[in-house]
Amino acid sequence: MDIVLEVFDTFLFDRFWATAYPASSFTYTKNVVKDATTTFSSMRELPTAIHASTQFFQLEPSQYAYMSAWPRDNPWRQLCTLYLITWLFGLVLYFVCASLSYLFIFDHATFTHPKYLKNQVSLEIRQTMISMPVIALCTAPAFLLEVRGYGKLYDAPSGAPFALYNYLQFPFFICFTDFLIYWIHRGLHHPKIYKTLHKPHHKWIMPTPYASHAFHPLDGFAQSVPYHLFPFIFPLQKFAYVGLFVFINIWTIFIHDGEYVANSYIINGAACHTMHHLYFNYNYGQFTTLWDRLGGSYRQPNDELFSRESKMSKAEWERQTKEMEKLQKEVEGDDDRDYGDESRRLQKKVIAGIAEAQTKDGGTPTIERLPGPSLGDMPYVKDDHNATVQSGLTMLVPGPNNSYLVKRKSGGGSQFSRDPLNLMNKHSRKYAGFVNNKAVGIQPKENGGVTMTTKKHKHLNRPAANKNEVSWSGNKSGPKIYKGIVNYTAKQGYRADLRQEAVARASAIRQSQRPKKEDPEPKLRVVLGAAGGIGQPLSLLLKACPLVDELSLFDVVNTPGVTADLSHISSIAKITGYLPADDGMKKALTGADVVVIPAGIPRKPGMTRDDLFKINAGIVRDLVQGIAENCPKAFILVISNPVNSTVPIAAEVMKEAGKFDPKRLFGVTTLDVVRAETFVQDITGEKDPSKTVIPVIGGHSGETIVPLFSLAKPKVNIPADKLAPLIKRVQFGGDEVVEAKGGAGSATLSMAYAGFRFAEKIIKAMKGEKGIVEPTYVYLPGVTGGDAIAKETGVDYFSVPVELGPSGAEKANNILSELDDNEKKLLEACTKGLKGNIEKGVDFVHNPPPK
Repeated sequence: MDIVLEVFDTFLFDRFWATAYPASSFTYTKNVVKDATTTFSSMRELPTAIHASTQFFQLEPSQYAYMSAWPRDNPWRQLCTLYLITWLFGLVLYFVCASLSYLFIFDHATFTHPKYLKNQVSLEIRQTMISMPVIALCTAPAFLLEVRGYGKLYDAPSGAPFALYNYLQFPFFICFTDFLIYWIHRGLHHPKIYKTLHKPHHKWIMPTPYASHAFHPLDGFAQSVPYHLFPFIFPLQKFAYVGLFVFINIWTIFIHDGEYVANSYIINGAACHTMHHLYFNYNYGQFTTLWDRLGGSYRQPNDELFSRESKMSKAEWERQTKEMEKLQKEVEGDDDRDYGDESRRLQKKVIAGIAEAQTKDGGTPTIERLPGPSLGDMPYVKDDHNATVQSGLTMLVPGPNNSYLVKRKSGGGSQFSRDPLNLMNKHSRKYAGFVNNKAVGIQPKENGGVTMTTKKHKHLNRPAANKNEVSWSGNKSGPKIYKGIVNYTAKQGYRADLRQEAVARASAIRQSQRPKKEDPEPKLRVVLGAAGGIGQPLSLLLKACPLVDELSLFDVVNTPGVTADLSHISSIAKITGYLPADDGMKKALTGADVVVIPAGIPRKPGMTRDDLFKINAGIVRDLVQGIAENCPKAFILVISNPVNSTVPIAAEVMKEAGKFDPKRLFGVTTLDVVRAETFVQDITGEKDPSKTVIPVIGGHSGETIVPLFSLAKPKVNIPADKLAPLIKRVQFGGDEVVEAKGGAGSATLSMAYAGFRFAEKIIKAMKGEKGIVEPTYVYLPGVTGGDAIAKETGVDYFSVPVELGPSGAEKANNILSELDDNEKKLLEACTKGLKGNIEKGVDFVHNPPPK
């Protein structure tokens, strides 16, 4: 606190003390310690001099620093100054932070909670104003001892016991103080102490941010003792001490703001602290739930508290109230809080007036009770023609379904209006907005505001003909509207529960009027391996696609050239390209929603299939690790061969990163579908092969590919002697291309087209287009409908027709029962080959080969 003291002395208190207690004789002499590293906290009662409190800055003392009979290092002056700083600065911090929280975070619908006190905010502020000066008086001596060098505060980081301590001091401080506060707080709940010291703070069952410092003074100081004790036992950096002191006060405000953000297993946030205010003997901790868990006093906040609709619902409030009243009776006895229930006081006054009038005229009061809908037993006046009631005297009577107005008839007896709180005195859908016995009408305005309709206070006996309308425009804040409703209806004599329903409905309307923050439309598409034989034509097709807004290309070589070439195409997609240098992969992937992976190398002379697998598998593994780190929610489309193994590799990498979503991982087997559609054209004579839908299941290599010509739509008739060659051509179509290219290449262009076709369907599904079904190689247990297919085939990865949607693979369609006998034989051979391919991919991740 010597830093704070120096700042306040320089700018405020030097002049204050020079005026309040001037020196009797004064010789103007500057006496500044030249060695700025000498600080108050490193001194023990040094002679009078003005020292810099920290080596990081030095404030030049003004002339007033030498004009008081009490120099700066006078202990009495320091004590008084520290008292004023603690008190006044504490109030400033309290009002600023609590007011900001109250205006922008606190839900003002809490005003209508049945346990919210009458004039609660003003009562909370009043209690704070009473307690703050006393708490400051108790706190100032601790600050004085610290300023005069009796603590273990240090200035330069080198003053720490060891370098890492400069960082560890923060969690250490939190843990130490949290432990002591837990036991102090729990001790304050001892029956012999609670009612005297701690009950003033538990007066606020539903606290506002202004309740944060509304304690009994000794209660508030007792819970602050650990903060002041720490720097006398353990080293603490000076600026860290000041920062932690401010943080503690702000944290105290935030745990009273009613905004239940942290549904955390560890953090003792506002929800946990609400449990404490409601149910007394739970959640004593300040920062964490650790000591409550160890001490058996932890109570997990209800899930309802983390949804605004449920936490502000009448059902939740009634449940809270019922349990709270039971516990409050056990802890405190009779409840002496004033909840401001005007209706009950009004009814008592009315009953007393009726009884008095009847007694004066010699009559006998005929007051009985009728069960009310939610308020317990409510009084009503029996219709007695012999009763004499003062003229104009009226009262409300709640029945099981309606509320009634009772008025004395001039000829004797009473007159009941069937439903005076329904302004038109009739039930209709038009007035359905008059909630809770149609007491207060709350309706939305066209401009985004709210209109409230009530009965006129002066004409209760003519409700159908008299009504008031009060409107708030859309530019009024929610809190101002809620406060206006509460104040207006309170003045009109409405019951507290009717006001509660009115505010709740206004809050719901305001919520519905807010513009919805729609999730940003998916935009960025990424091609990993964009400069290769498949990557280049695939990038070309994506650049030309009107569905693509942004295209990001990545490869280990040649990406700038490919990017420059494609950037000349007149399409809407913006294109960028990256190389591995300068975090190129991170830049390419950040913000991506669709990532296509055609990366890999072709098989070269002298290279075995295992050699090729290890290289391409390693490439896919590293790229998917980049996806897990930079865009874990992106849709991953794996083209890199062997797909039967690379998709399991991708899945295992995402699992290890804790980011695996089976609905967002796809093996692209569309080339098999494209080949089946194309090759059957020679038999059917169909001019447009894409109009023939032929499902292809299984995997994406050789015999694992199972084209289902029997399920083609429209149905195709294939001669028996042509079926087997047709199936083999689909299964081994890649060999046909390699042979045609003389071994100088593989099926790159057709694969690029197939990859684009599948990517385009993914993008359309993401945008909400319905009815998109495409065969793709997926992790069956993670997709709806996939479990049955996995059990039937005995493999977890399998290509089947999948329904695509905004969340990815929404459903796997099981068509295995529709296969003909020949296709079932093909399926048996397929699953045998797939099992080995899948195991090989999984084993590669968990037992990687030596580099």
